[in-house]
Amino acid sequence: MKLLTEIIDINELFRLQVLLEKNGILIDIPNRNTATNMGFIYPARKFSIFVVYDEQYKDALALLENENHEVKNQIDISDYQKYKDSQEKRMTEKAFNIIMTITMFLVILGVSIYFYYKINA
Repeated sequence: MKLLTEIIDINELFRLQVLLEKNGILIDIPNRNTATNMGFIYPARKFSIFVVYDEQYKDALALLENENHEVKNQIDISDYQKYKDSQEKRMTEKAFNIIMTITMFLVILGVSIYFYYKINA
């Protein structure tokens, strides 16, 4: 993952995001959501755009200079998003299963302790 650029204007950030993703360049903007923060957290002053795959970095730089540049190593962003969503769902299910296993263990342990003291009392 390489830093492509830093931007102050949120509108320019979204314009570049659309440009890069439309041309098949996978990017990450770690502090994107701070732009809408209100209250205790101040919004970010600069937004960083990172190119996720190093192989796409040169194409991304060329695309910033010339919006008509043809990207050689395009990836399908929608397929990547589907994969990411499926992995998040899988991790949520796994966490739920772990929590349920621990809960069942504690319930069985509690019932066992209850009957142990009931029998020995």
